[in-house]
Amino acid sequence: MEDFLSITLFNQTYKFRFDTDRLSGQEVAGVLLGEIEKVEAQQERSVHANKFVVLLIAALNIALDNVTLRGNCQTQLSAVSNRSAQLIRRLDSYIALHMDLMGN
Repeated sequence: MEDFLSITLFNQTYKFRFDTDRLSGQEVAGVLLGEIEKVEAQQERSVHANKFVVLLIAALNIALDNVTLRGNCQTQLSAVSNRSAQLIRRLDSYIALHMDLMGN
């Protein structure tokens, strides 16, 4: 199902079509707005950046978090896959041993 999401950035409101079946639009917008607030707070301590630079840095920070999370998920998936393969081999050996003992 599609819905519309309104987000206000730098005192200007934008409206986007959003697939509500997948995620909460307000949650996604909240992540972006939260990251923009962090960047703006950091920029106040240094050189004043324009709106585009703030938005770009916020987007890059979110992308970095995303890439990091994907890497962590891949690492965990590999670990689970390896452990599952070990357990399957052990179970297969156990079944084969018991089948031999039973004369099958």
